[in-house]
Amino acid sequence: MTHDDFVAGAKEVVENYWRIRASLKLLAPTPTNGRSRLQFEGIPAVGSMSGLLQNETIDEARASLDRYASSRLARDLFIALIAVLERRFSARLTAANKTDTGTLGALQHAIERIATVPIDVREDFNEVRERRNALMHSDGRADDKYVDAANRVRIRSTSFVAAAARGDLVIPDGAYLTYAADVLTRYSASI
Repeated sequence: MTHDDFVAGAKEVVENYWRIRASLKLLAPTPTNGRSRLQFEGIPAVGSMSGLLQNETIDEARASLDRYASSRLARDLFIALIAVLERRFSARLTAANKTDTGTLGALQHAIERIATVPIDVREDFNEVRERRNALMHSDGRADDKYVDAANRVRIRSTSFVAAAARGDLVIPDGAYLTYAADVLTRYSASI
């Protein structure tokens, strides 16, 4: 995966976030169709997932999508964005005949042994990585590593990275997702 491939993947993730948010505003049910039942096709009956979405009205579906978009969409797409960067890391390490497996932090350190990443870009990425770690390991709550990483970038990233204390929620929103995509793009360009 080249840097251009990464940029295309990152833009797709972020653009889809904003498309989904904009589309939900347009898809409001009307009084005449809100109680209609949705017809779902192609959902496989697989074990404990059998019976998904068998009986849902348009109103119920819309309310569920609104809740998801408000609470999980940015978080889930943030994780997808990180996955795109991990593919970039893997491709870059493979091209350098280096091991391309490990944690996100291990991959970052391996990359930084073969490429010179400017300190501000590295610090910005550290904040993104520690936020991802907080999401994965602490249910979105800041730990000491996140607090330290956030404090290092907060002044130059003030619109997107707030001061944090241990235990604060650091779940990304759409603005942060867009910021993180920029950080990852700058990091990708430097490797």
